[in-house]
Amino acid sequence: RATQANTDVECTCVGIKPGAVYTARQLLDALLMVSGNDAANALADMLGGYQVAIQKMNAKAAQIGWAATNPQRRAGWETPTTAHDLGMIYRTALNYPLFGQIIHQQTAQFPNGAGGFKTIASHDPLLLNGYPGFIGGKTGYTNLAQETYVAMAQRDGKRLIAVMMYGSDDLWDQGRALLDW
Repeated sequence: RATQANTDVECTCVGIKPGAVYTARQLLDALLMVSGNDAANALADMLGGYQVAIQKMNAKAAQIGWAATNPQRRAGWETPTTAHDLGMIYRTALNYPLFGQIIHQQTAQFPNGAGGFKTIASHDPLLLNGYPGFIGGKTGYTNLAQETYVAMAQRDGKRLIAVMMYGSDDLWDQGRALLDW
C-alpha cells in the first residue's frame, strides 16, 4: 500500500497514489520502464524501509565488485558511479529473467489509483524501433553523471553492453553507434 512518503520525491514519477495497492511487479515495471522514483520509494518500503534498501543495495554492490558505486539514496541522484559499474549492474540484473522481460516490453498496465489502469510505455527508441538483437536498455540520471543510458544487444552469440554517461538527448543514437561498432 503506497504512502504519502512514497510520492514525496523529486520526480520522474509514474504517479503512485497514497493508499493504493501495488504489486512488486507493477512497481518494477514503473521503475524500469519509466524511471519512476515514486516506485523506487515504494519498493524500498517493501524491502523493509529506506535504510534496509540502502543496505541491500550496498551488499549487492560489494558482492558483484562495483569499483566506485556506493548507493546512499534509493533513486541514486547523488550516488557517484562509473561506466564500469553501470555495465556490471546491468549485466548482473540480466541474471534475473524478470529484469530482461521488463526492459524488453514496450508497454505495461499500471494501476491509476482510481480502481482502473493506465498504460505506461518504455521510452527506449532502440526497443521501440526494433534494433536487431536488442535485449533492452535503461536510462537514468544523477546530478554527477547527468543523463545516462545502458543498452544491451546480442549478435552472433555475443552480448554487448554500451554505457553512456554525461549525455544529452542523443543517448540512444550514441548507444546504437556503440553497439554497431
